[in-house]
Order: sequence, then structure tokens, then C-alpha cells
Amino acid sequence: QSDVVAALKLLAPTQRSYNKETHEWPTDLLALPALLEHLAAFGFHAVSVGVVQTGGTVERATITSFGFGVTLFSRNNGTTRNHRLSNLTIRKTWGHAICVSGGSGCEILGSRISGVNRNAPVTDDCVFGHGIAVDGNAGLNPVRGLVVRNNSVTDVHGLARPDCASDPCSKHVRCEAAGFRYRFEGIEVGDSVSGAEISHNTITNIPFGYGIYYGGGNTASENALIADNTIAAAFDYGIHVDSRGTGGRTRNVSIVRNHVTGSSPAGLLLSNTADVRVISNSFTDSGPLSGVGVAPACVGCVMQGNAATGAAPRSIWGGKEKTDDKESYLSTNERTTT
Repeated sequence: QSDVVAALKLLAPTQRSYNKETHEWPTDLLALPALLEHLAAFGFHAVSVGVVQTGGTVERATITSFGFGVTLFSRNNGTTRNHRLSNLTIRKTWGHAICVSGGSGCEILGSRISGVNRNAPVTDDCVFGHGIAVDGNAGLNPVRGLVVRNNSVTDVHGLARPDCASDPCSKHVRCEAAGFRYRFEGIEVGDSVSGAEISHNTITNIPFGYGIYYGGGNTASENALIADNTIAAAFDYGIHVDSRGTGGRTRNVSIVRNHVTGSSPAGLLLSNTADVRVISNSFTDSGPLSGVGVAPACVGCVMQGNAATGAAPRSIWGGKEKTDDKESYLSTNERTTT
């Protein structure tokens, strides 16, 4: 129908094409939400049928993509649960290498991710990608029972534009040129996630983001173990646990036996958290323990058996850090334990 064709043409050219011989419109699945909005303007209505996806396995695959690598989504009345992503090699995606949104019982195991956003065109309309991204869709589709274990994530690049704060998904230029932050994380888990284990991962070379993030930009998360990870050269904190949206503090998180090296402004930042245990971690060339950021103050948090030596590298953000970033670390070069 002409209305359907008109709706398809409203999608970005990178999300749809047209086959003149078959008269088919191959369309990116990730464009479906936008397509449904365009169709609604022509009087069409979408009805959720409550699709259930369970027990799937993706393993021993090698992926290079001009979009996301592997994506599991749970939306509306649909459910995705008990999936395993294992032993994947994902290189040079334009967007998240692995993305899980909603669902329960997902495992991401033993995969190797590199070069995220590295070759993305600077004029692309919206290139946004972490190494591993897991979220609860702003609390609408919570994540329960997540395992992220034994993965390696390296070389996650950032994109931004000078006015990225007002419109971060239009006509990006690289952060290296723009000089304004737009974070891209090694592993990001946030927004209504509960029961997560993030352990034995290796994260290196994250020039414009956190090594590991847990919490939520929209809704808080809870009940997590972040343990035995090795993080090097993450230049917007090695580990960041916080809550920046509604739903109170991110709480009941154990940060144990992690090794953070050469990360700035500090090895760890806690923001709007409660009942966080920071135990037996080592921070090398990532600032002193007195520089572990806590803003606002953590409620019921415990720090013990941690060690730090060496100053953090100079902040890549120069004078453009947020206030809480500026206040979260000291420039002293001392060895401290607590």
C-alpha cells in the first residue's frame, strides 16, 4: 500500500532498502519501533501478541557489523529468557557489540569484543555503542539474573559533537576532535537490573568511558557482584556504580578483587548508592584510595582491604568535567590502604 511505502521511506536510508525485482523492502529490525510510529500517523495500529523467546544459544560465531553485533530485546508483553551468548568474536561494530534489553537469565560468556565504533563514519546520524550493553529499558522491561563472565572488551571508541548535550545523535564528529564527552563503556549494565554477576572480564583501552558501569541513568539497579575483573586504561573511571534517575539509590553491590590500572580520574566512582561493599581491590596508577569518588555520600557502604599506588593519568576532559568528577579524586601520589 502507498501508505506503508511512505512510512518506509521515512526511515533512515541505512535502515531500509528496496529491491526493484521483487518489490520487497528489506528493513533493519531495530527500525521497527520507528516504523510503527510512522505507520500510526497513517492510521495503522500495532498489537502486541506476547511473544516468548526462551532457551536460545548463539556461540562460536565471528561477527563484523555496520550496526549492533548481537541483540536480545524484550518489549511490551514479550519475554526473552534463559539465553546464552558464548565464545563469540565481535569486531568493529557500529554500535553495541552485544546488547540485551529486558528479560531474565541471560548469560554472556567467554566472548572477545574489539574495535567498537572504530570505523564508524563521522557523518553517521547516530552511532552509539558500548562493548556489552544491558539495560531494563528505563524500568519498563527489567533484567533479572544476568551473568557477564570471562569476556574481553578492548578498544571501544567514542563519538560526539560539540553540542552533543542537546542532540547527541545527529551529525557526530569524533570525541578526539570535538573535545566534549559522550561516554562509551566497556561493559554497561543499568536501569532496573537485579541479580547481576560481572566477573573475570578483561577491559582495556576505553578512551572516553567507564571500564564497568552498574546502576542506571533512568532507574536504579540492585543486587550485583562485580568481581575479579581486570581493567586498564579506562579514562572515565575504571568502575562506576551509581543512580542518576528515579527509584532511589543503586544498592547491595559487592565490588571485590578487581584490578584497575592506569584509569582516570580515579579507579572507582560511587554516586547515589547504598550498601556497597568495596573489598580487596587494587588500584595501580589510578589515584589514591582517598580519591575514590562518593557523591553524594554512600549509605551503609564498607571499604576494606583495598590498596592503591600511583597517580591517575591526567583527565582527558580538561576543564569540561562535571562538578562531581572534579571533586571525586585527588592529585596526590601516595600508597594508601583501607
